[in-house]
Amino acid sequence: HGMDIRPQVKTHKCLAIAQIQIELGAVGITASKPTEALVFIESGIPSVTVAYPVVNRDSVRALLDAAERHRCDLRFVVDSLAGIDAIRTVVGTAKTAAVFLEIDVGLGRCGVLPGSSELESIVDILRESPQLELRGILSHAGHAYAARNRDEVTAIAEAERRQLAEVVGQLSAGGTTVAEISVGSTPTV
Repeated sequence: HGMDIRPQVKTHKCLAIAQIQIELGAVGITASKPTEALVFIESGIPSVTVAYPVVNRDSVRALLDAAERHRCDLRFVVDSLAGIDAIRTVVGTAKTAAVFLEIDVGLGRCGVLPGSSELESIVDILRESPQLELRGILSHAGHAYAARNRDEVTAIAEAERRQLAEVVGQLSAGGTTVAEISVGSTPTV
């Protein structure tokens, strides 16, 4: 369907399974924590998304160093100025880091609310930061795990799709291109 798949490894945490996923067509993996991501970067996985916003500079530095050594397409998620500052500070001025803006589609754990003024201000900061490359937006409809039936899951997936389409429209109207849209939770898939 023309989609790049980056399966979440938190359930298997296994290099052999991740390698099989890559061999079967996944373009990379998604890890929840920096320590998990490091293991997969160092094992040669070509693309790693760290799905939880990293705000610790030491973690950012370790990830960037490993990604450079292993030529990994490292993708950070941001949803706050703290995360943006941590990445910008470590990257410095000679390089760039790929980031995705996390959108809160209902879980309420992380992310920026669609249509919020915070969304606009974070995007403005990202645009003004030459060391950050805004690759796209990302969401996780984790609240779908609490759905009681298929209809409820379908409604959550549709709400996620609609919210992200609205964010793409909002950002496009402001002159920001959204090259990638990343979604994923087991129930909504």
